[in-house]
Amino acid sequence: MTALPLLWSAASRPKTGHRADENEDAVGAHSTAGRFVVADGASEGWASGAWAKHLVGCYARTPPEPATFADWLADARRTWTEPPAAADQPWYAQAKQAEGAFATLVGVEVRPAKSGSGLRWKAVAVGDSCLLHVRHGAAVESFPLTRPEQFDTTPPLIPSSDKRQAPSPDWLAGTAAPGDTLLLATDAVAAALLATPDAAAAVVRRVIPHLVDATSGRRAVVDFLTTLRLPRDDDATLLVLHVPPIEAHR
Repeated sequence: MTALPLLWSAASRPKTGHRADENEDAVGAHSTAGRFVVADGASEGWASGAWAKHLVGCYARTPPEPATFADWLADARRTWTEPPAAADQPWYAQAKQAEGAFATLVGVEVRPAKSGSGLRWKAVAVGDSCLLHVRHGAAVESFPLTRPEQFDTTPPLIPSSDKRQAPSPDWLAGTAAPGDTLLLATDAVAAALLATPDAAAAVVRRVIPHLVDATSGRRAVVDFLTTLRLPRDDDATLLVLHVPPIEAHR
């Protein structure tokens, strides 16, 4: 538990038959500052998984604002160290390396609500990694995509190269009442959560009771991801933020 009225945990698993170090998703948090983020590296880019990890670290340290996103991205690019290439890499890998890395991102920053209960949140997203706001077991908000059919193979992506223009991010703010849950998910997980009517309720039922410590919370998220029916075989990442009911604080 953080200093905020908040319980959280996260987990990520790679595609079927892939090693953990081949997972191109990334998840990060600065829980005491109320910052949580996931990113999905695009397979068509060079070292996109490492770029995704770099982006979540940049967000956790200092999240961007609408007026500062360009400067935030410029700093992320400046501090990015591209992994070295193998000496015998094929020509098509060299072409990928020249184009750079690409990733989606969704991050949320939370603060205590002015009313004294619950939380205020503000989120930024580029691409199809999503935030879902769950209340009473149902998603009352989905950002930036809202329907499973909106997910495709060409989402907006944050490029590592300053020679490529970054897409404009989406922004959203809201409030989470005691008992609410915020979910950050990469695309395949988000699409599955939106396509399956009882998926959000399953997160609340199967994960929330286990957020009492880091080990049991992560295990519960892993177990949920293992049984979630994804629309395609893909890396899968889910971060769960829960605002305990008021009586839980007493």
